[in-house]
Amino acid sequence: MSTTEATEQKSDGAQAVDEEYEKLERFHVEGRRIVLIDKNHKSEGGPGIVRRGELYRSAYPPAWLDSRLYGPPQLMAVKQIKVSDFNTMARAKRGNVGVV
Repeated sequence: MSTTEATEQKSDGAQAVDEEYEKLERFHVEGRRIVLIDKNHKSEGGPGIVRRGELYRSAYPPAWLDSRLYGPPQLMAVKQIKVSDFNTMARAKRGNVGVV
């Protein structure tokens, strides 16, 4: 693999991560509003592992109060972005959740 191809792959990966964050912003989803249901499930496979999660209406009240005010949380799929390169670490600090 040449240096140009490696640079293009890094650029494509960075663009894919940016697209996921744009989806989150478009749907006004904060990472704090999402609770993963199967946290004890061991992560296996490659990048893009999909897990079940619950989306709460607000990030600030406790979950028990939120469910009493607004009803049960919405069930959703959460796509986990796997970071394997230190060059993308700055992007990873923004979070690790995407909308499927």
